[in-house]
Amino acid sequence: MSFTADSNVTKIHAANLLITNNAVGSPQTVPMSASVINPQPYLSTNYLNFGNQKTGTTSAAKKVTLTNLGTTPLTLSGMSVTGNFAIASGGCTSSTTLAPGGNCAINVTFTPTTRGQKSGSVKITDNTRNSPQYISLSGNGD
Repeated sequence: MSFTADSNVTKIHAANLLITNNAVGSPQTVPMSASVINPQPYLSTNYLNFGNQKTGTTSAAKKVTLTNLGTTPLTLSGMSVTGNFAIASGGCTSSTTLAPGGNCAINVTFTPTTRGQKSGSVKITDNTRNSPQYISLSGNGD
């Protein structure tokens, strides 16, 4: 059995399941309801390249904008970064909630600890079906 909402509008969608059999009181009615959860995250880019950065120094922050294109709130439940990269303050956090049409910045910096090509990623966990979202990161320690 499945339930398909009649729209993506935030509201309670309801239906009744009727079971017809030879039991007393047939047909039996089972009320069902569901609420649409339809956040749609959009990243302005899913790749940042920091180019050359002197080892032991921190780059200027590069910004990726996260926008909720859906019709229900987008709720972040985690944000992590790997490699010689960091999430700078002043933007989205792991507990940000974006209303439909809302956005926030993910500010990323690069601090190479050794010379050579570096890579990493930002992982954004949220309440969407296709969670998590990723931003690939690269830079070169100079």
